[in-house]
Amino acid sequence: MTAGLRGWKYAAFIGGIVGFIGAATYPIIIYPMMNIDHYNMKVWSDPFDRKKS
Repeated sequence: MTAGLRGWKYAAFIGGIVGFIGAATYPIIIYPMMNIDHYNMKVWSDPFDRKKS
């Protein structure tokens, strides 16, 4: 027999997984997008260099 997670233990386990993914993606994805000047990233440049009329 396997002892499954029930109730608050299941919620804590799922919350831990979601929290770990959030903590891992923040410094990799979210922080550089919010601090563009610090990383010298371009927000958007038109690859075809179309002029706006």
